[in-house]
Amino acid sequence: MRSIRRAIRDPMQKESLTRQTIPAQRRMLRLQMLRIQRRPG
Repeated sequence: MRSIRRAIRDPMQKESLTRQTIPAQRRMLRLQMLRIQRRPG
């Protein structure tokens, strides 16, 4: 159990999790930008 907790606290795994979430955030930002550009005026 202790080894599992250490693995979860490992900063490397945290970085991998953030790397996976960054592309999703970029997609959301792109969609928002497209919506703003499509609006007239």
